Amino acid sequence: THEFVFERKTDLDGFDIYIAPLNNLKLKLEEIKYFIKGQEYLIKINDLSVTSNQSLIIEEKGEIFEIISTKLNEEILKFRHKEIYNAEKLTLSINIKKMKLTSGKLCKSNL
Repeated sequence: THEFVFERKTDLDGFDIYIAPLNNLKLKLEEIKYFIKGQEYLIKINDLSVTSNQSLIIEEKGEIFEIISTKLNEEILKFRHKEIYNAEKLTLSINIKKMKLTSGKLCKSNL
């Protein structure tokens, strides 16, 4: 989980994630929470729109987004949702993993 604390209360209708030029990354977005006056507000995945410049986006049953970056270029992922007012903090439950270029079987057969 990644936590972002805002300098002042902020009105938002989404956020962007900038990814350094690394290829073959897999991002799995599991949960988005905003905190307003000490209360948690969960953004459901099926209430979210996601766009990218060049990555692949896979939606699983409206519960989890997987994003696969396949090019060695900077990437901007744009997450949009209904407007949130006076947010103090944002937490993202996101898993980032480097994907393999070959299967394990291929590597073992060449030994």
